[in-house]
Amino acid sequence: MEPVERRSKYWQGRGDRIARLALYLNKLKGNPVEPNQLAVACYVHDFGMAFMPLKVLHKTTPLEQTEFNLMRSHVYKSARLLEHLDQWNEARKIVIQHHERLDGSGYPLGLKDADICEGAKLLAIIDTFDAL
Repeated sequence: MEPVERRSKYWQGRGDRIARLALYLNKLKGNPVEPNQLAVACYVHDFGMAFMPLKVLHKTTPLEQTEFNLMRSHVYKSARLLEHLDQWNEARKIVIQHHERLDGSGYPLGLKDADICEGAKLLAIIDTFDAL
């Protein structure tokens, strides 16, 4: 397995960019999310992408359903890294929920607004912003 950041220029420095912006915005809001938990979540949230085939990661046409399901699985693969580290339970929750959407259309659990933790909401916004 090759580190995510070496697989594509898109990923180079992404964890650092996302963590810096997340911690900055969290601080502006009065640190509603414990900063260490947020930082760990930012660095781990896309770890599961290291297991994705490059042809899927770099695909420019719409994903087939099987490819889409494979991409969705990165959330659990990433969260698994923190699974037995109880001190990072909040970070793990953020990682699992970072693709949830307020209207319930996200994944993997289809959570809605109040059921999504603040850290995941923040990471979702920054993750999307960085992807643009």
